[in-house]
Amino acid sequence: MDVTDDQSSATNIGLGIMQTTPDEFTMADIHKALPFPLVDGSPRESAVQLVVSSLLRNAVFSRLMEIRNKGWNNPKGDEYFNRQRKEADRGDKKNEKWFFTMMKDISDQMQKKTGALRPEELDALTLQILDLCMAPGAFTLSVMRHNRHRNVLAHGITLPEKDGGHPLWVDTSKVQVEELDLTMLATEFGCETIPRSHPDHDLFLTKQPFCDQQFQLILCDGQVLRNTVHPRSEHRERFEARRLAAAQLILALQRIMPGGTIVMLLHKVEALETIQLLFEFDSFSEIQLFKPIKHHEIRSSFYLIAKKVQPHADTAQAALKEWREDWYRSTFGGEKDKNVDMERIQYVLDTFGGRLIELGEPIWKHQADALAEKAFTRGTEEAINSASTEATPPIVTGSAPNRYVPPHRR
Repeated sequence: MDVTDDQSSATNIGLGIMQTTPDEFTMADIHKALPFPLVDGSPRESAVQLVVSSLLRNAVFSRLMEIRNKGWNNPKGDEYFNRQRKEADRGDKKNEKWFFTMMKDISDQMQKKTGALRPEELDALTLQILDLCMAPGAFTLSVMRHNRHRNVLAHGITLPEKDGGHPLWVDTSKVQVEELDLTMLATEFGCETIPRSHPDHDLFLTKQPFCDQQFQLILCDGQVLRNTVHPRSEHRERFEARRLAAAQLILALQRIMPGGTIVMLLHKVEALETIQLLFEFDSFSEIQLFKPIKHHEIRSSFYLIAKKVQPHADTAQAALKEWREDWYRSTFGGEKDKNVDMERIQYVLDTFGGRLIELGEPIWKHQADALAEKAFTRGTEEAINSASTEATPPIVTGSAPNRYVPPHRR
């Protein structure tokens, strides 16, 4: 499951009020909270502690942590998720059909809730979309269905089936698809020279797919698959999630039309990398978060919806530089962890804390409510009194949290 402990005394940053100090949360729990591995002995531990201790002041997040902790300490929780993993790893047609139906349902829910799949801001008769990690293609088909009044030109990049990718359930005569591993687009990511010593030296790509095009809508729904048939080499396994995230972000920002929409699958609102990413996107776009009903309710996954993206804003270009560095570091220098700027992290919390809670609370509550219904967490609610969520004082006394105003909108 998913975060946390700390001893650092974070300053009051308007993150709500926590009723008690959760001393039972340890650094081992913090490791579980991260979407990427935490390098042992890394100064990032202090940063994670700072973030978590700050967020635990919020009753909604604190409740989620209590319920997660209950699940972590119950072997039945491990059994439940192990069964789910085994089911997900089955590559038969029945499982692929279930996956396609699930993604179709999620995309339809997303459109109904956020309108993300029918971007109207650019008012164009032709809608150009780019679906990264397209297979099975349910998102692309949903976009087409919700934009019948337009000429939809769909493009996609997907991992070939021979390399472990999902099969495409889309009529390929109606979409333009590049089958490749997008994490290997070295030239696209600003890397001109590949170290000869790298084990995958010959697998890196110089091509730049769709480099002469801009898209009103870009979908970044990729996640690292547990591939038992085509396993990744050992040196890639540890940092593959980070590489994939950086690759999607770079490609999306370099292909998005000014004013367009980017949709990205993320995990754990409370994770350090996620907070920084939300802070960055909020500086050059209008963001909202979406978590589907029914599917993955007990998991930490959610979608970032970034509308009116301004890719040429200074903050966007600064973020792009960071993402390129992150891809390079996780590809060629993964054993060295990223330097931590504690002042920047504190600045993000001070400036963005209220907005983060505003965005995160519905996601945390949704996951906590779903987890509380599972057998391996049952009994948790009696211990922490779920009603306290409603009785919690406002995040900022007497009003909603102040919303951060990005530089390009001031």
